[in-house]
Amino acid sequence: MTQTKLLNIWYSLFNNVLNKHPIKTNRVKNVQRPEWLTPEILTARQNRNYYHKKYDLDRYRFWRNKSTSLIDDAKNNFYKTSIEQAKNPKELWKYVKGLNQTKSSPFPSQLIHNGVITETQHIVDAFNKHFINIAPKDSLSTSQSYKFDSNKIYEEVAAKVPQDTWFYIPLITVAEVKDCLSNLNVAKATGIDQISPRILKLSSEVISPQKLAKTDHVLNLTVGNSHIRDVNGEKLLGVFLDENLEWTAQIDTLCTKISTRLKLLSRIKKSLPLETRKLYFNGFILPILDYCCTIWGNTSDQNTNRLDKLQKRAARIILELPYDTPSNTMFQKLSWLRFTDRIIYHKALYVHRCLYGSVPEYLSNKISYVTNKNGMQLGSNTTQLLNIPKTRTNTFRRSFSYSGPTLWNKLPEALRHMSNINTFKTNCFKFLLENPGII
Repeated sequence: MTQTKLLNIWYSLFNNVLNKHPIKTNRVKNVQRPEWLTPEILTARQNRNYYHKKYDLDRYRFWRNKSTSLIDDAKNNFYKTSIEQAKNPKELWKYVKGLNQTKSSPFPSQLIHNGVITETQHIVDAFNKHFINIAPKDSLSTSQSYKFDSNKIYEEVAAKVPQDTWFYIPLITVAEVKDCLSNLNVAKATGIDQISPRILKLSSEVISPQKLAKTDHVLNLTVGNSHIRDVNGEKLLGVFLDENLEWTAQIDTLCTKISTRLKLLSRIKKSLPLETRKLYFNGFILPILDYCCTIWGNTSDQNTNRLDKLQKRAARIILELPYDTPSNTMFQKLSWLRFTDRIIYHKALYVHRCLYGSVPEYLSNKISYVTNKNGMQLGSNTTQLLNIPKTRTNTFRRSFSYSGPTLWNKLPEALRHMSNINTFKTNCFKFLLENPGII
């Protein structure tokens, strides 16, 4: 008998056995159970599912609410204990991420479409092109363009203003138009012009373009054989620089990072005690605000107000207070400085380091005491006042050479005489905390 026939006989016998005794498969749920899962929760879940199958709504709702309550209590107790006993930031962040379990579909690493596409931007462009092409081709041609009716505005004004009253609308600058468009709330409804706020906000640079200073020539720089191209902005050591030093791109980046982390904090705040919430803010949000704030902190009031609002939002989340709670009350409970005062605090520390030689020479040379006409320090200058350079432009007024000595001279005389950096830190922080907005 050949090997083929023997193999066929074996297959036949084996299949007959399988047909008489089929393999049963069992589905195993929750192979890796979460650490907070208790037998009491499992019993509540079983009762919930049992009464759901029996269509007993009253008992089903009871055990559904019971299981939800038990899960919440078990999670809170487990994560509170785990976070308090965490020995290092890595372990702490592990439990924090465990509290924020959200279902999200990952972005594809590659797309097979006329070949393999791996670049993220090319994948996005391919999807965008696909969904544009599948729309009806005649939908755009048959749509009627909206015509703005100015008579509605005249009718509205005539109904509100008496006929014998004269008024005029003052002229506004291009910068004011850009500020209004940039701060539009995209959640608002579309106005009578039928243009959504999101489109207006995205088009602010086109609607109100800024006039740049005229230059006689375009910079053409090369280093070796490499050409240095002109750019409108660049990221350097984590700080976004723009050509006009307005720091808007930097503020946008900070707001995005802080909002994301505040959203996480709001999701997990019920599972964290007050001290742990404060620790979360000090560890994951405050360093973002403080990093290089002495450089980009001279931005416009509009940008600093955005960060002020985020700081107030963080205080409300940590203290679990309503929206109308005064910010001074929250900051006093948390012993926080306002963001503008934190900029002053860090800038004062930098001036102190410049005066006592703990910074490079090119920075310490920008700070000097008040001198006489011969360049000699006045013997009567016992108040440690600094020389404030003369300025003609707002750009120079925002620089460290001017703003540093200006705020230093506004500090109390006792603070200016403190040579020890640790003593100066403590007392300067205490002074700004007790006198918010004094400088």
